[in-house]
Amino acid sequence: GYVESISFVKGPCGNVKTVEAKNAEGGVNITFTVAENATEYEIYRSLNGAAFEKIGTTSGTAYLDKTAVSGKTYTYKVLPKNANSQGVYSAGKTVIYLAMPVTTVAISKTGFTVKWTKVSGAAQYRIYRAEYANGKWSSWTKLSDQKASVTSYADKNVKAGGVYKYTVRALASGGVASAYKGTPVLIYLATPTVKI
Repeated sequence: GYVESISFVKGPCGNVKTVEAKNAEGGVNITFTVAENATEYEIYRSLNGAAFEKIGTTSGTAYLDKTAVSGKTYTYKVLPKNANSQGVYSAGKTVIYLAMPVTTVAISKTGFTVKWTKVSGAAQYRIYRAEYANGKWSSWTKLSDQKASVTSYADKNVKAGGVYKYTVRALASGGVASAYKGTPVLIYLATPTVKI
């Protein structure tokens, strides 16, 4: 005898019900719900309301748009497909893309100086700090908001032996925030006082 190969034909392709677009490290992360019988999803993007253009295809339910430019406003749509049919374009999801600031920290005689890279489209920067105490990290605490022309902040409210990490987020005028990433862990060692 012999085994005859059977090919299974997918049914009609369903539709994507929900699309999200959020600022991430390295681009805009587009996530969406599964469409019934879909085997791939085409991702489309519009810049400032212009015509939509296809920017990629994925078999999963997430796609990172690495070509987004910081400070620009994009709208994303998803088109589900299979070998026999396609669904309809999803509703659009709009986001202002803000790149993630690169944050570094230097120790000074009075505390830490937090520095970050300028981000196109940022109206201000928000500085956060977390502290390690009693065996756990605190949540991120806002230290300060700085205007777009500023790229450093001096944190003098630290204690000797304190363990800290920092992060900075770029904010657009509408309140949209960039992604963020904590700095390496820092221990503040106060400068010893020497008496002669």
